[in-house]
Amino acid sequence: MKTLEALLDRTARSLEEGEPGPLVIDALCRELNAVSRALSADDWAKACQICRSHRLCGMVHEDPYTRRAYEKPRGYAGDAPMLDFIYSGRAPRETSELGRRVFEGTTTSSNARSVLERRERVATLLDAIASGQDAACVLAVACGHLREAELMRHRHRLSTFYAFDQDIESLSEVNERFAGSNVIPTHGSVKGLLRGEHTFPPLACVYALGLYDYLPQPVAVQLTQRLFRLLDHGGQLLVGNFTPDNHGRGYMEAFMSWQLVYRDAAELAVCQCEIPVAEIRSQKVYPDSEGNIAYLLLERA
Repeated sequence: MKTLEALLDRTARSLEEGEPGPLVIDALCRELNAVSRALSADDWAKACQICRSHRLCGMVHEDPYTRRAYEKPRGYAGDAPMLDFIYSGRAPRETSELGRRVFEGTTTSSNARSVLERRERVATLLDAIASGQDAACVLAVACGHLREAELMRHRHRLSTFYAFDQDIESLSEVNERFAGSNVIPTHGSVKGLLRGEHTFPPLACVYALGLYDYLPQPVAVQLTQRLFRLLDHGGQLLVGNFTPDNHGRGYMEAFMSWQLVYRDAAELAVCQCEIPVAEIRSQKVYPDSEGNIAYLLLERA
């Protein structure tokens, strides 16, 4: 572990000397990924403990983005307020100078750029659906604060936009932001969806972009089938998943205590295995521009 300790010492000195956060965090992410790839799962878990006991951990936790993931005030990392840090690029006023430099690095990193691209990607898809058909209904599963709807130009043309989440606080924000519109906050869970506890009209689009990162494979397969069944003929299902080789993985696991269920494009495609081939009009599996997120897009026949 001497190589890891040298990396941590070097990074701490770089931050103390005032080097730009984006350069320091990018280099740390790359080198942590290299360390993790060279170790067994058990040894990497030990390495993460070394990272969290090093003085660098206290330094990077001055970044509100990193600290929120580690502390998990809502019980899980990657909550809607965390994503808002990326979308806004603004740190809280009380953030220290060091915290601001780290924040600039984490919220403009390769992974953060993938999150921004993810938001834009689904907004573009929904705008195409809204402008191409009358009175379409769509469903966002694990919607968070539904920030993609803010990018849409044709949201008003949708009949109903169901914003589905288990987090009451997130839905409260959605309700406040989109009050009086066609957005319908809907409280529920993955278990409820799988049990058929929630009903919707035939949907033109269903998407789940931050959910599959937390689902074990059997649940992901069942949910894919269930969401596909909610589609109208010609409807589209879009799901995303962070890949095993994503740029921020080592940093997330070491300093944010943020473990995901990773899938590459081929592994994500397996999630559709319970859907009869005859029911699928088209299928596309592809990575994002940074190679951090894989997407599965299915169209129902």
